[in-house]
Amino acid sequence: MKATIPELLQSVDLFAGLEPETLSAIVARARYRSYPAQEALFHEGDPGETLYIIVRGEVSIQRVGGGGEVVQIARRGPGDPIGELALIDGKPRMADAVTAEPCDLLVLDRSGFLTWVEESPRIALAVIHCLASRIREAADDLEHHVTRSVLARVAAELLEIAPLQPRSRTGSEAATRIRISTQELAQRVGATRESVSRALTRLRNMGALEAGRVICIRDEKLLRSQVEVPASEKAPLLTVPPPVFGPRSPTTIRPPQLRWGGELRSRLCEIPLFSAMDPEDLTDLMARSRCRQFPADEVLYHTGDPCHTLYVVLVGWVQLRRIAPTREIVSLARRGPWETFGELGLLDGEPRMSDAVTAAPSEILMVPGAPLVECLERSPRVALAMLATLADRLRDAANALEQRRGQDVLRRVAALLMELSRETASTRSAASVRITQEHLAVEVGARRESVNRALGRLRNAGAIRLYGGRWLVSDPAKLSRFTEDQR
Repeated sequence: MKATIPELLQSVDLFAGLEPETLSAIVARARYRSYPAQEALFHEGDPGETLYIIVRGEVSIQRVGGGGEVVQIARRGPGDPIGELALIDGKPRMADAVTAEPCDLLVLDRSGFLTWVEESPRIALAVIHCLASRIREAADDLEHHVTRSVLARVAAELLEIAPLQPRSRTGSEAATRIRISTQELAQRVGATRESVSRALTRLRNMGALEAGRVICIRDEKLLRSQVEVPASEKAPLLTVPPPVFGPRSPTTIRPPQLRWGGELRSRLCEIPLFSAMDPEDLTDLMARSRCRQFPADEVLYHTGDPCHTLYVVLVGWVQLRRIAPTREIVSLARRGPWETFGELGLLDGEPRMSDAVTAAPSEILMVPGAPLVECLERSPRVALAMLATLADRLRDAANALEQRRGQDVLRRVAALLMELSRETASTRSAASVRITQEHLAVEVGARRESVNRALGRLRNAGAIRLYGGRWLVSDPAKLSRFTEDQR
Protein backbone atom coordinates (compact mmCIF):
# COMPACT_ATOMS: atom_id res chain seq x y z
CA MET A 1 0.00 0.00 0.00
CA LYS A 2 2.87 2.40 0.80
CA ALA A 3 4.13 2.39 -2.75
CA THR A 4 0.80 3.70 -4.05
CA ILE A 5 0.41 6.60 -1.61
CA PRO A 6 2.30 9.22 -3.73
CA GLU A 7 0.11 8.25 -6.68
CA LEU A 8 -3.01 8.74 -4.56
CA LEU A 9 -1.77 12.11 -3.34
CA GLN A 10 -1.28 13.36 -6.88
CA SER A 11 -5.03 12.98 -7.43
CA VAL A 12 -5.74 15.28 -4.45
CA ASP A 13 -6.00 19.02 -5.25
CA LEU A 14 -3.87 20.00 -2.27
CA PHE A 15 -0.90 18.04 -3.65
CA ALA A 16 -1.48 18.32 -7.40
CA GLY A 17 1.64 19.41 -9.28
CA LEU A 18 4.14 18.71 -6.50
CA GLU A 19 7.41 17.08 -7.42
CA PRO A 20 7.76 13.32 -6.71
CA GLU A 21 10.54 14.07 -4.21
CA THR A 22 8.23 16.41 -2.26
CA LEU A 23 5.46 13.82 -2.26
CA SER A 24 7.84 11.17 -0.98
CA ALA A 25 8.98 13.51 1.82
CA ILE A 26 5.34 14.09 2.81
CA VAL A 27 4.66 10.35 2.91
CA ALA A 28 7.75 9.79 5.05
CA ARG A 29 6.64 12.41 7.59
CA ALA A 30 2.90 11.56 7.67
CA ARG A 31 0.92 8.46 8.60
CA TYR A 32 -1.51 6.90 6.15
CA ARG A 33 -4.50 5.45 7.97
CA SER A 34 -7.80 3.83 7.04
CA TYR A 35 -10.89 4.41 9.18
CA PRO A 36 -14.26 2.65 9.19
CA ALA A 37 -17.52 4.57 8.91
CA GLN A 38 -18.77 6.46 12.00
CA GLU A 39 -15.29 6.70 13.53
CA ALA A 40 -14.66 9.91 15.54
CA LEU A 41 -11.41 11.62 14.53
CA PHE A 42 -11.72 14.24 17.27
CA HIS A 43 -14.32 15.96 19.42
CA GLU A 44 -15.28 19.58 20.05
CA GLY A 45 -12.97 21.06 22.69
CA ASP A 46 -10.10 18.62 22.05
CA PRO A 47 -6.62 20.14 21.67
CA GLY A 48 -5.56 20.54 18.05
CA GLU A 49 -2.37 18.56 17.55
CA THR A 50 -3.17 16.71 14.32
CA LEU A 51 -4.03 17.58 10.73
CA TYR A 52 -6.05 15.13 8.62
CA ILE A 53 -6.17 15.23 4.84
CA ILE A 54 -8.83 13.17 3.11
CA VAL A 55 -7.52 10.95 0.33
CA ARG A 56 -10.66 8.83 -0.08
CA GLY A 57 -14.12 9.00 1.50
CA GLU A 58 -16.06 11.74 3.28
CA VAL A 59 -16.00 13.18 6.80
CA SER A 60 -18.89 14.88 8.60
CA ILE A 61 -18.12 18.01 10.66
CA GLN A 62 -20.80 18.17 13.34
CA ARG A 63 -21.82 19.45 16.73
CA VAL A 64 -24.13 18.14 19.44
CA GLY A 65 -27.13 20.46 19.76
CA GLY A 66 -28.71 21.73 22.96
CA GLY A 67 -31.20 18.86 22.93
CA GLY A 68 -28.52 16.21 22.44
CA GLU A 69 -29.15 15.87 18.70
CA VAL A 70 -26.27 15.69 16.21
CA VAL A 71 -26.14 18.70 13.85
CA GLN A 72 -24.01 18.44 10.71
CA ILE A 73 -22.18 21.69 9.96
CA ALA A 74 -20.29 20.62 6.84
CA ARG A 75 -19.19 17.60 4.86
CA ARG A 76 -15.64 17.26 3.54
CA GLY A 77 -14.36 15.07 0.73
CA PRO A 78 -11.12 14.05 -1.03
CA GLY A 79 -8.45 16.75 -0.96
CA ASP A 80 -9.96 18.64 1.97
CA PRO A 81 -7.91 19.21 5.14
CA ILE A 82 -9.65 18.51 8.46
CA GLY A 83 -8.71 20.11 11.76
CA GLU A 84 -6.36 22.70 10.31
CA LEU A 85 -7.72 25.62 12.36
CA ALA A 86 -6.76 24.18 15.75
CA LEU A 87 -3.43 23.03 14.34
CA ILE A 88 -2.63 26.53 13.06
CA ASP A 89 -3.78 28.70 15.99
CA GLY A 90 -3.45 26.23 18.88
CA LYS A 91 -7.06 26.74 20.04
CA PRO A 92 -9.44 23.85 20.88
CA ARG A 93 -11.41 22.04 18.18
CA MET A 94 -14.59 23.84 17.12
CA ALA A 95 -16.61 20.69 16.32
CA ASP A 96 -16.59 16.91 16.10
CA ALA A 97 -15.21 15.17 13.00
CA VAL A 98 -16.74 11.76 12.21
CA THR A 99 -16.16 9.59 9.14
CA ALA A 100 -19.38 9.40 7.10
CA GLU A 101 -18.10 6.33 5.24
CA PRO A 102 -14.90 4.26 5.14
CA CYS A 103 -12.04 6.73 4.66
CA ASP A 104 -8.35 6.84 3.85
CA LEU A 105 -6.65 9.78 5.55
CA LEU A 106 -3.20 11.27 5.71
CA VAL A 107 -2.39 12.16 9.33
CA LEU A 108 0.23 14.78 10.21
CA ASP A 109 1.12 16.15 13.65
CA ARG A 110 1.75 19.84 14.38
CA SER A 111 5.55 19.71 14.27
CA GLY A 112 5.45 17.76 11.02
CA PHE A 113 3.03 20.31 9.53
CA LEU A 114 5.28 23.26 10.42
CA THR A 115 8.33 21.51 8.96
CA TRP A 116 6.31 20.61 5.91
CA VAL A 117 5.31 24.26 5.29
CA GLU A 118 8.88 25.50 5.77
CA GLU A 119 10.18 23.02 3.19
CA SER A 120 7.36 23.57 0.70
CA PRO A 121 5.67 27.02 0.78
CA ARG A 122 3.34 25.81 -1.99
CA ILE A 123 1.62 23.62 0.60
CA ALA A 124 0.97 26.67 2.78
CA LEU A 125 -0.49 28.51 -0.22
CA ALA A 126 -2.76 25.55 -0.97
CA VAL A 127 -4.07 25.54 2.62
CA ILE A 128 -4.50 29.34 2.43
CA HIS A 129 -6.68 28.92 -0.67
CA CYS A 130 -8.72 26.27 1.14
CA LEU A 131 -9.32 28.54 4.16
CA ALA A 132 -10.19 31.47 1.89
CA SER A 133 -12.82 29.34 0.18
CA ARG A 134 -14.33 28.33 3.51
CA ILE A 135 -14.49 31.95 4.69
CA ARG A 136 -16.42 32.86 1.55
CA GLU A 137 -18.79 29.93 2.18
CA ALA A 138 -19.30 31.11 5.77
CA ALA A 139 -20.17 34.63 4.54
CA ASP A 140 -22.75 33.15 2.17
CA ASP A 141 -24.25 31.08 5.01
CA LEU A 142 -24.53 34.16 7.23
CA GLU A 143 -26.20 36.20 4.48
CA HIS A 144 -28.70 33.42 3.79
CA HIS A 145 -29.54 33.05 7.46
CA VAL A 146 -30.18 36.77 7.88
CA THR A 147 -32.14 37.41 4.68
CA ARG A 148 -33.99 34.17 3.96
CA SER A 149 -37.24 33.19 5.61
CA VAL A 150 -37.45 29.93 7.55
CA LEU A 151 -39.32 28.40 4.61
CA ALA A 152 -36.53 29.35 2.18
CA ARG A 153 -33.82 28.11 4.54
CA VAL A 154 -35.60 24.77 5.00
CA ALA A 155 -36.00 24.36 1.22
CA ALA A 156 -32.31 25.23 0.64
CA GLU A 157 -31.15 22.78 3.32
CA LEU A 158 -33.25 19.94 1.89
CA LEU A 159 -31.84 20.61 -1.58
CA GLU A 160 -28.30 20.53 -0.17
CA ILE A 161 -28.90 17.25 1.64
CA ALA A 162 -30.79 15.58 -1.22
CA PRO A 163 -27.80 14.50 -3.40
CA LEU A 164 -26.51 12.43 -0.48
CA GLN A 165 -29.81 10.57 -0.01
CA PRO A 166 -31.21 7.50 -1.83
CA ARG A 167 -34.04 7.90 -4.32
CA SER A 168 -37.17 5.77 -4.06
CA ARG A 169 -40.13 5.29 -6.41
CA THR A 170 -43.62 6.16 -5.25
CA GLY A 171 -46.18 5.23 -7.87
CA SER A 172 -44.89 6.44 -11.26
CA GLU A 173 -42.54 9.11 -9.86
CA ALA A 174 -39.12 8.94 -8.24
CA ALA A 175 -38.79 10.78 -4.93
CA THR A 176 -35.86 11.58 -2.65
CA ARG A 177 -36.32 10.58 0.97
CA ILE A 178 -34.44 12.83 3.43
CA ARG A 179 -33.26 11.02 6.52
CA ILE A 180 -33.34 13.87 9.02
CA SER A 181 -35.51 14.67 12.00
CA THR A 182 -37.44 17.92 12.31
CA GLN A 183 -35.35 18.81 15.36
CA GLU A 184 -32.06 18.30 13.50
CA LEU A 185 -33.36 20.27 10.53
CA ALA A 186 -34.33 23.10 12.90
CA GLN A 187 -30.80 23.14 14.31
CA ARG A 188 -29.26 23.24 10.85
CA VAL A 189 -31.34 26.18 9.62
CA GLY A 190 -31.21 28.08 12.92
CA ALA A 191 -34.92 28.15 13.71
CA THR A 192 -37.34 26.71 16.24
CA ARG A 193 -38.79 23.24 15.77
CA GLU A 194 -42.30 24.72 15.54
CA SER A 195 -41.41 27.17 12.74
CA VAL A 196 -39.66 24.40 10.78
CA SER A 197 -42.73 22.14 11.20
CA ARG A 198 -44.90 24.93 9.79
CA ALA A 199 -42.51 25.36 6.85
CA LEU A 200 -42.59 21.61 6.10
CA THR A 201 -46.40 21.66 6.21
CA ARG A 202 -46.47 24.53 3.69
CA LEU A 203 -44.07 22.69 1.39
CA ARG A 204 -46.24 19.55 1.58
CA ASN A 205 -49.41 21.55 0.91
CA MET A 206 -47.92 23.14 -2.22
CA GLY A 207 -46.74 19.75 -3.53
CA ALA A 208 -42.97 20.21 -3.17
CA LEU A 209 -42.84 17.41 -0.57
CA GLU A 210 -44.74 14.16 -0.31
CA ALA A 211 -47.62 14.08 2.15
CA GLY A 212 -46.85 12.23 5.38
CA ARG A 213 -44.50 12.47 8.34
CA VAL A 214 -41.41 11.38 6.39
CA ILE A 215 -39.58 14.21 4.57
CA CYS A 216 -39.62 13.17 0.91
CA ILE A 217 -38.93 15.54 -2.00
CA ARG A 218 -41.62 15.20 -4.68
CA ASP A 219 -40.99 18.25 -6.92
CA GLU A 220 -37.39 19.52 -6.81
CA LYS A 221 -38.08 22.40 -9.21
CA LEU A 222 -40.93 23.66 -7.05
CA LEU A 223 -38.80 23.28 -3.94
CA ARG A 224 -35.97 25.26 -5.58
CA SER A 225 -38.39 28.06 -6.46
CA GLN A 226 -38.95 28.66 -2.74
CA VAL A 227 -35.25 29.46 -2.30
CA GLU A 228 -34.81 31.90 -5.15
CA VAL A 229 -35.76 35.57 -4.73
CA PRO A 230 -38.47 36.63 -7.20
CA ALA A 231 -37.35 39.23 -9.74
CA SER A 232 -39.84 41.72 -8.30
CA GLU A 233 -38.05 41.53 -4.92
CA LYS A 234 -34.52 41.88 -6.19
CA ALA A 235 -32.67 45.09 -5.47
CA PRO A 236 -31.77 47.41 -8.37
CA LEU A 237 -28.15 47.62 -9.42
CA LEU A 238 -26.15 49.82 -7.09
CA THR A 239 -24.58 52.98 -8.45
CA VAL A 240 -20.84 52.84 -7.85
CA PRO A 241 -19.55 56.08 -6.29
CA PRO A 242 -16.44 57.87 -7.54
CA PRO A 243 -13.19 55.96 -6.94
CA VAL A 244 -11.86 56.36 -3.41
CA PHE A 245 -8.58 57.67 -4.85
CA GLY A 246 -10.44 60.49 -6.64
CA PRO A 247 -9.69 64.21 -6.30
CA ARG A 248 -12.20 65.01 -3.51
CA SER A 249 -9.61 65.24 -0.70
CA PRO A 250 -6.12 65.14 -2.20
CA THR A 251 -4.45 66.40 0.97
CA THR A 252 -5.56 63.34 2.96
CA ILE A 253 -3.41 60.89 0.97
CA ARG A 254 0.09 60.84 2.39
CA PRO A 255 3.02 58.55 3.25
CA PRO A 256 2.20 57.05 6.67
CA GLN A 257 5.52 58.15 8.20
CA LEU A 258 4.55 61.84 7.87
CA ARG A 259 1.80 61.46 10.46
CA TRP A 260 2.80 58.44 12.51
CA GLY A 261 6.60 58.44 12.40
CA GLY A 262 8.27 55.51 14.15
CA GLU A 263 5.09 54.60 16.05
CA LEU A 264 3.58 53.11 12.90
CA ARG A 265 6.31 50.50 12.52
CA SER A 266 6.15 49.46 16.17
CA ARG A 267 2.34 49.16 16.06
CA LEU A 268 2.42 47.20 12.80
CA CYS A 269 4.87 44.78 14.39
CA GLU A 270 2.15 43.93 16.91
CA ILE A 271 0.12 42.48 14.02
CA PRO A 272 1.31 38.88 13.38
CA LEU A 273 1.31 39.25 9.60
CA PHE A 274 3.75 42.16 9.69
CA SER A 275 5.82 40.96 12.65
CA ALA A 276 6.64 37.79 10.69
CA MET A 277 8.27 39.79 7.89
CA ASP A 278 11.98 40.41 7.53
CA PRO A 279 12.84 44.02 8.52
CA GLU A 280 13.86 44.87 4.95
CA ASP A 281 10.55 43.59 3.53
CA LEU A 282 8.54 45.53 6.09
CA THR A 283 10.50 48.72 5.35
CA ASP A 284 9.87 48.32 1.62
CA LEU A 285 6.17 47.61 2.17
CA MET A 286 5.74 50.68 4.39
CA ALA A 287 7.46 52.87 1.81
CA ARG A 288 4.90 51.76 -0.80
CA SER A 289 1.90 52.18 1.51
CA ARG A 290 -0.25 55.28 1.91
CA CYS A 291 -2.52 56.69 4.64
CA ARG A 292 -5.86 58.29 4.00
CA GLN A 293 -8.53 59.84 6.20
CA PHE A 294 -12.19 59.09 5.45
CA PRO A 295 -15.42 60.51 6.84
CA ALA A 296 -18.09 58.19 8.22
CA ASP A 297 -20.20 56.19 5.72
CA GLU A 298 -17.49 56.31 3.04
CA VAL A 299 -17.36 53.28 0.73
CA LEU A 300 -13.80 51.93 0.42
CA TYR A 301 -14.75 49.19 -2.05
CA HIS A 302 -17.79 47.29 -3.31
CA THR A 303 -18.68 43.62 -3.56
CA GLY A 304 -17.28 42.32 -6.86
CA ASP A 305 -14.43 44.85 -7.12
CA PRO A 306 -10.97 43.49 -8.00
CA CYS A 307 -8.55 43.12 -5.10
CA HIS A 308 -5.25 45.00 -5.17
CA THR A 309 -4.92 46.37 -1.64
CA LEU A 310 -4.75 45.26 1.99
CA TYR A 311 -6.19 47.75 4.49
CA VAL A 312 -5.15 48.44 8.10
CA VAL A 313 -7.44 50.50 10.33
CA LEU A 314 -5.35 53.07 12.21
CA VAL A 315 -8.21 55.11 13.66
CA GLY A 316 -11.97 54.50 13.55
CA TRP A 317 -14.10 51.56 12.45
CA VAL A 318 -14.93 49.82 9.18
CA GLN A 319 -17.97 47.66 8.57
CA LEU A 320 -17.79 44.76 6.10
CA ARG A 321 -21.26 44.18 4.73
CA ARG A 322 -23.34 42.97 1.81
CA ILE A 323 -26.47 44.22 0.12
CA ALA A 324 -28.63 41.10 -0.24
CA PRO A 325 -31.00 40.56 -3.20
CA THR A 326 -33.83 41.39 -0.78
CA ARG A 327 -32.29 44.88 -0.29
CA GLU A 328 -31.34 44.04 3.29
CA ILE A 329 -27.90 45.04 4.57
CA VAL A 330 -26.03 42.07 6.07
CA SER A 331 -23.14 42.86 8.41
CA LEU A 332 -20.35 40.28 8.10
CA ALA A 333 -17.75 41.81 10.43
CA ARG A 334 -16.30 44.99 11.90
CA ARG A 335 -12.65 45.96 11.92
CA GLY A 336 -11.23 48.39 14.45
CA PRO A 337 -7.87 50.02 15.20
CA TRP A 338 -4.85 47.95 14.15
CA GLU A 339 -6.94 45.27 12.47
CA THR A 340 -6.56 44.30 8.82
CA PHE A 341 -9.17 43.61 6.15
CA GLY A 342 -9.33 43.00 2.42
CA GLU A 343 -6.73 40.19 2.40
CA LEU A 344 -8.98 37.43 1.02
CA GLY A 345 -9.02 38.47 -2.62
CA LEU A 346 -5.25 38.97 -2.62
CA LEU A 347 -4.86 35.30 -1.68
CA ASP A 348 -7.36 33.51 -3.89
CA GLY A 349 -7.59 35.96 -6.82
CA GLU A 350 -11.37 36.28 -6.44
CA PRO A 351 -13.27 39.60 -6.35
CA ARG A 352 -14.22 41.34 -3.11
CA MET A 353 -16.90 39.38 -1.25
CA SER A 354 -18.35 42.41 0.58
CA ASP A 355 -18.58 46.18 0.72
CA ALA A 356 -16.24 47.99 3.11
CA VAL A 357 -17.78 51.13 4.64
CA THR A 358 -16.40 53.39 7.36
CA ALA A 359 -18.67 53.28 10.44
CA ALA A 360 -16.96 56.37 11.92
CA PRO A 361 -14.39 58.96 10.78
CA SER A 362 -11.39 56.77 10.08
CA GLU A 363 -7.77 56.77 9.05
CA ILE A 364 -6.74 53.80 6.92
CA LEU A 365 -3.34 52.47 5.86
CA MET A 366 -3.51 51.11 2.31
CA VAL A 367 -0.90 48.42 1.66
CA PRO A 368 -0.24 47.33 -1.97
CA GLY A 369 -1.10 43.69 -2.49
CA ALA A 370 1.53 42.59 -5.00
CA PRO A 371 4.65 42.95 -2.79
CA LEU A 372 2.72 41.45 0.12
CA VAL A 373 1.85 38.34 -1.89
CA GLU A 374 5.45 38.05 -3.10
CA CYS A 375 6.63 38.09 0.51
CA LEU A 376 4.02 35.47 1.36
CA GLU A 377 5.21 33.15 -1.41
CA ARG A 378 8.86 33.21 -0.42
CA SER A 379 8.61 33.34 3.39
CA PRO A 380 7.20 30.36 5.33
CA ARG A 381 6.94 32.53 8.47
CA VAL A 382 4.72 35.06 6.70
CA ALA A 383 2.66 32.23 5.18
CA LEU A 384 2.06 30.74 8.63
CA ALA A 385 1.11 34.18 9.99
CA MET A 386 -1.42 34.55 7.18
CA LEU A 387 -2.77 31.08 7.94
CA ALA A 388 -3.28 32.13 11.56
CA THR A 389 -5.09 35.29 10.41
CA LEU A 390 -7.43 33.29 8.18
CA ALA A 391 -8.03 30.77 10.95
CA ASP A 392 -9.20 33.64 13.18
CA ARG A 393 -11.43 34.94 10.40
CA LEU A 394 -13.05 31.52 9.97
CA ARG A 395 -13.61 31.10 13.70
CA ASP A 396 -15.17 34.58 13.86
CA ALA A 397 -17.48 33.74 10.95
CA ALA A 398 -18.56 30.47 12.56
CA ASN A 399 -19.18 32.21 15.89
CA ALA A 400 -21.21 34.97 14.21
CA LEU A 401 -23.45 32.42 12.52
CA GLU A 402 -23.80 30.47 15.77
CA GLN A 403 -24.78 33.70 17.56
CA ARG A 404 -27.40 34.58 14.96
CA ARG A 405 -28.88 31.10 15.23
CA GLY A 406 -28.79 30.74 18.99
CA GLN A 407 -29.53 34.23 20.39
CA ASP A 408 -32.63 36.39 20.22
CA VAL A 409 -32.47 40.07 19.21
CA LEU A 410 -32.37 41.31 22.81
CA ARG A 411 -29.29 39.23 23.65
CA ARG A 412 -27.53 40.24 20.43
CA VAL A 413 -28.18 43.96 21.02
CA ALA A 414 -27.00 43.72 24.64
CA ALA A 415 -23.86 41.80 23.61
CA LEU A 416 -22.98 44.34 20.91
CA LEU A 417 -23.46 47.30 23.27
CA MET A 418 -21.26 45.55 25.85
CA GLU A 419 -18.56 44.99 23.23
CA LEU A 420 -18.69 48.57 21.94
CA SER A 421 -18.68 50.02 25.44
CA ARG A 422 -15.53 48.06 26.34
CA GLU A 423 -13.84 49.28 23.17
CA THR A 424 -14.65 52.93 24.04
CA ALA A 425 -14.18 52.55 27.79
CA SER A 426 -13.00 55.60 29.70
CA THR A 427 -12.60 56.67 33.29
CA ARG A 428 -16.19 57.95 33.38
CA SER A 429 -18.80 55.95 35.27
CA ALA A 430 -20.88 55.41 32.12
CA ALA A 431 -19.22 54.25 28.90
CA SER A 432 -20.72 55.88 25.81
CA VAL A 433 -21.50 54.27 22.47
CA ARG A 434 -22.27 56.36 19.38
CA ILE A 435 -24.23 54.17 17.00
CA THR A 436 -27.54 54.72 15.23
CA GLN A 437 -30.46 52.33 15.56
CA GLU A 438 -30.14 51.58 11.86
CA HIS A 439 -26.49 50.57 12.26
CA LEU A 440 -27.38 48.51 15.33
CA ALA A 441 -29.99 46.64 13.28
CA VAL A 442 -27.43 45.90 10.57
CA GLU A 443 -24.81 44.75 13.06
CA VAL A 444 -27.08 42.29 14.88
CA GLY A 445 -28.95 41.11 11.77
CA ALA A 446 -32.44 42.20 12.80
CA ARG A 447 -35.12 44.64 11.74
CA ARG A 448 -35.02 48.17 13.13
CA GLU A 449 -38.37 47.72 14.89
CA SER A 450 -37.07 44.67 16.77
CA VAL A 451 -33.92 46.58 17.78
CA ASN A 452 -36.06 49.52 19.01
CA ARG A 453 -38.03 47.15 21.24
CA ALA A 454 -34.80 45.62 22.59
CA LEU A 455 -33.34 49.07 23.34
CA GLY A 456 -36.57 49.99 25.11
CA ARG A 457 -36.33 46.94 27.37
CA LEU A 458 -32.68 47.68 28.18
CA ARG A 459 -33.48 51.33 28.95
CA ASN A 460 -36.48 50.43 31.13
CA ALA A 461 -34.27 48.01 33.06
CA GLY A 462 -31.78 50.81 33.76
CA ALA A 463 -28.94 49.15 31.83
CA ILE A 464 -28.58 51.97 29.27
CA ARG A 465 -29.78 55.52 28.69
CA LEU A 466 -29.75 57.91 25.75
CA TYR A 467 -27.87 61.17 26.16
CA GLY A 468 -26.80 63.64 23.47
CA GLY A 469 -27.14 61.17 20.61
CA ARG A 470 -25.11 58.50 22.43
CA TRP A 471 -26.13 55.39 24.27
CA LEU A 472 -24.63 55.39 27.75
CA VAL A 473 -24.06 52.07 29.47
CA SER A 474 -25.14 53.19 32.91
CA ASP A 475 -25.10 49.75 34.54
CA PRO A 476 -22.70 47.24 32.90
CA ALA A 477 -23.72 44.48 35.33
CA LYS A 478 -27.39 44.75 34.33
CA LEU A 479 -26.47 44.90 30.64
CA SER A 480 -24.27 41.84 31.03
CA ARG A 481 -27.18 39.85 32.50
CA PHE A 482 -29.15 40.45 29.29
CA THR A 483 -26.38 38.80 27.28
CA GLU A 484 -26.91 35.55 29.15
CA ASP A 485 -29.36 32.85 28.12
CA GLN A 486 -32.75 33.93 29.48
CA ARG A 487 -34.37 30.50 29.17
